[in-house]
Amino acid sequence: MNYYNFLLESREYQKGGVSYNWLNTSFKAIKEIIDNAHKVKIPVMLCQAGKDTYVKPNGHNKFAQKVNNCELKIYEDSKHEIYWEKDYIMHPYLDDVFSFYNKNI
Repeated sequence: MNYYNFLLESREYQKGGVSYNWLNTSFKAIKEIIDNAHKVKIPVMLCQAGKDTYVKPNGHNKFAQKVNNCELKIYEDSKHEIYWEKDYIMHPYLDDVFSFYNKNI
């Protein structure tokens, strides 16, 4: 427990991953974003990686349900960073992004 407290107080020793403060702030921000999603007035395209091991889909799905004009795109074979994926995943992703952009400008 002392070592854990030391790490929390000594951010300069953070070597990788997320810090407790980052994670705590993220959870607070997620709640605020979902609580206020109904206020979004512009079209939104939300991209979800089907094999993401970092981000669970629950927050995406809740947000998409509360936004009036949201296109939720799921790339089943993709991991966390869709834009770094193999061409067979990235090309449809980029096509969808540019199509959404062109439709909504």
